[in-house]
Amino acid sequence: MSHYQNKIDRKGRQLIAVTGGIGSGKSYVLRCFQKLKFLTISCDTIVNQIYTKNQEAFAEIGRIFPNCIISNKIAKAILAETVLSNPAALRQLENIVHPLLRMELERIFQMIKSRYTTSLVVEIPLLFELNYMSSFDIIISTLASYKTQKARALERKAMTEKRFYAICSRQVGDDLRTRCSDYIVTTELSRLHTFKQIKHLVANGRLKRSSTGY
Repeated sequence: MSHYQNKIDRKGRQLIAVTGGIGSGKSYVLRCFQKLKFLTISCDTIVNQIYTKNQEAFAEIGRIFPNCIISNKIAKAILAETVLSNPAALRQLENIVHPLLRMELERIFQMIKSRYTTSLVVEIPLLFELNYMSSFDIIISTLASYKTQKARALERKAMTEKRFYAICSRQVGDDLRTRCSDYIVTTELSRLHTFKQIKHLVANGRLKRSSTGY
């Protein structure tokens, strides 16, 4: 268990991180929180916005990875293929994107605190890899077997075994996630079983939607 367990601000809100390996069920868990009326956001959505709306980032990516610009847009599949097989290129991309991701998350956190009384759940795949744990009050990790993760990942458009292995190689292991998370959600059995785990945490008061919520 991490030392962030059950922190809560004076308005009864929490910043909740959902993290986990590729294909471990993070996006579905985020949708579970949506159904329970939590505010939610995905870091993948923020990164996509950086690619499409941040002109400085677009220009820098185009300068370093010109082959990844097609029809004046970043070809994300080509970019991923380029950097996942080249650690130096990956660091270059991360040096562009990660500071912008952190800035946008901080902006969102401040906006939530000033405008809302509801907790925010953030799907953040590289929480531990980015060493961003201290920004959150609660950390939830999703776990599934390697076989299940691979099967789910390979159902995605443009996913290949090579790309899957490359992504896994840069993610922390489940042993670290288990040690450093407040709660573990297993997604191996069924979506209903997964949803029941989230509902249980909320109903028992371990996760607070707001001061007037569950």
